[in-house]
Amino acid sequence: MMRQADTLFARLFGIFLAAIVLAHLLAFLWFQQYGYPPPQPPPQNAAE
Repeated sequence: MMRQADTLFARLFGIFLAAIVLAHLLAFLWFQQYGYPPPQPPPQNAAE
């Protein structure tokens, strides 16, 4: 059995880790559904 995370650091670390994994999963699903955005055109050089 695993011990319960009883310190503030352990709880915050677990929450942040879960949030990062969830964000990556949602981004993966978004790009699978809607595709990748088109590339931006190269910037115009304002000095010329």
